[in-house]
Amino acid sequence: MSTYCLSDPHGERDRFHAVLKAAAFGKHDRLFILGDVIDRGPESIELLQDVLALPGAVLLRGNHEQMMLEALAPESPPTALTKWANNGGEQTLCRFLTLSPGRRKELLKSLGALPDAFNLRVADKTFHLVHGMPSDDSYLRLWGRVEAGADCRLPGQDAVVFGHTPTWLYSAQLLDGHCRIWRGAGVIGIDCGCGHLQFPRRRLACLRLEDMEEFYA
Repeated sequence: MSTYCLSDPHGERDRFHAVLKAAAFGKHDRLFILGDVIDRGPESIELLQDVLALPGAVLLRGNHEQMMLEALAPESPPTALTKWANNGGEQTLCRFLTLSPGRRKELLKSLGALPDAFNLRVADKTFHLVHGMPSDDSYLRLWGRVEAGADCRLPGQDAVVFGHTPTWLYSAQLLDGHCRIWRGAGVIGIDCGCGHLQFPRRRLACLRLEDMEEFYA
């Protein structure tokens, strides 16, 4: 059994399945997805449904799932819907509204139950998985950004694996310009720009925690 992490696939369903194939993800493996399955890409709702049905997969809440929940909550203010739409949620909403009322209710219930952080022990190391940054503040766990050079591990954590911040912001690029996983002081950034459709050298990264091998699509 192997343990994998990826983050921020943002509706790029083909890349998601391609990177799982590259990693040889199997039915006995575990996959932790650190949020932002939806928005920007062309198949957000389809990918969300794939993820929720995938055996061995654990989805964490990202800021885009949070925006969707806030926008579609009963008596939600119009500003919540505008915020979501301005952050790539318009196409997601249009596709969501084509689902049956029952299926829409099921998806929102699933999103509402998602954790926003997860601790696990793999190969004698304790990993803290989070979308934004490790914090006692739930807002920062979704929206915060890890600063280059900062060791933001909480007590008892050997390493933090996070998404949300594209690794090109840490100058984590190969010579050909493709994004790669970034490693800092006890922190590992794995958002390699998937969903930023205007950036041709974006990739979806997947990290195997047992041996730190990297896979890309």
